[in-house]
Amino acid sequence: MAKNQRIWTRKEERILRKKYPEIGYKVRSLFPNRSKTSVIRKAENMGLSVKFEKPVAKDKPNWYLTAKIGYADIETSGLDAPFSMVYCWSIKERGGKIVSCSVARGDILSGRLDKNVVEKFVKEIVKYNIIITYYGTRFDIPFVRSRALHWRIMFPPYGKIYHMDLYYVVRNKLRLNRNRLENAAEILGIKGKTKLDSQVWMRAHSGDAKALAYILKHNRADVNILEKLHSRLEPFIRGTRTSI
Repeated sequence: MAKNQRIWTRKEERILRKKYPEIGYKVRSLFPNRSKTSVIRKAENMGLSVKFEKPVAKDKPNWYLTAKIGYADIETSGLDAPFSMVYCWSIKERGGKIVSCSVARGDILSGRLDKNVVEKFVKEIVKYNIIITYYGTRFDIPFVRSRALHWRIMFPPYGKIYHMDLYYVVRNKLRLNRNRLENAAEILGIKGKTKLDSQVWMRAHSGDAKALAYILKHNRADVNILEKLHSRLEPFIRGTRTSI
């Protein structure tokens, strides 16, 4: 022990044991004659750690805490609504089950395409107060809205449902090499992301049942990941007042 290093008293240890798990290194204010480094080193030697709690009501607005939240994702045959259709969609209620819908071979061959899928999506989405997506601001929501308008299906108007896009949370709160869902899930240790196979998408164009089933499985995995990602990032999110 260095000559200028004072021995910790039992009283100091009792204070450290009680307060460090609650306030961490800020406990140093209770020991004006000790450095921050010495306080942290002593806490580590005593096996103490800070207790992190899940966000409580005081750090979220009431409307957000009482909202019914759904995690939504779609899979499409292409990137532009005039030349593509919705293959399938999945919406998972927070802490609940997944509801899904997929296009059938008969829909594709008959020319009904994604009309039934889009109609069911709209009926399901209005059950929620907040819909959470990943890059849904620029893709999922405008794509489905475009297809709904094409089929003359009434899409929820502005202000009806709030929307949170985790893509922008990841972009603004994390520092990744790429802000893809896969990258965010990987760094946070969230498993379940399936690989995309271009040949599966090609076979799905003709209504291949196995290809469509694979795409739906991939789709359902993504909403599970969305919920886990939201749970991990929620301490850094206050809420949202953005409409779909």
